[in-house]
Amino acid sequence: VKRQVSVRKSSDGVTWKDALSYRYPDTKYIYADPKAIADDGGDSIYVAGQVQSNAVETGNKTISRWEVLKSSDQGTTWTNVDDYLHPTDSENAMSVTAMGTAGAGVVYVVGTSSTGRYGDQPLRRWLVRRTIDGGTSWTTADDYYPEDGAFIPKSVYVDGNTFYVAGSRYLTSR
Repeated sequence: VKRQVSVRKSSDGVTWKDALSYRYPDTKYIYADPKAIADDGGDSIYVAGQVQSNAVETGNKTISRWEVLKSSDQGTTWTNVDDYLHPTDSENAMSVTAMGTAGAGVVYVVGTSSTGRYGDQPLRRWLVRRTIDGGTSWTTADDYYPEDGAFIPKSVYVDGNTFYVAGSRYLTSR
């Protein structure tokens, strides 16, 4: 079963139509999981999530990557503006959890990257990626990995120039 990113839109809350049906271009990636949608206060809409490979086609190892898609024409056309896999992700398990905007062209995407395991629990880094130019370029604004556990960011709030990320923490020590 293959899953793709789908977005539907309505101008009146009653009549709905498709705005996006997107499948990652590399056919090894069969699973799409959008997690957040936001507008930047300008003309652009962003959808963030992850795509996952078919383990059989990638050497029996599942690979997940971040994806951020952007539309600047009310959802008529979409462009992939961030395709990200953390350079030290030992489990190849990227996960987007939330997204926030702070004005036209300023977008923050938060999520996790696996860094190994503690018993049966994955150890995850807390990641924040951002663009300040509408998705043309992206940087990792926060890459946090505590030695005594794992953080999983869950939500985003922007108040003017202050950016908040809330999440949970799993401790490996007592």
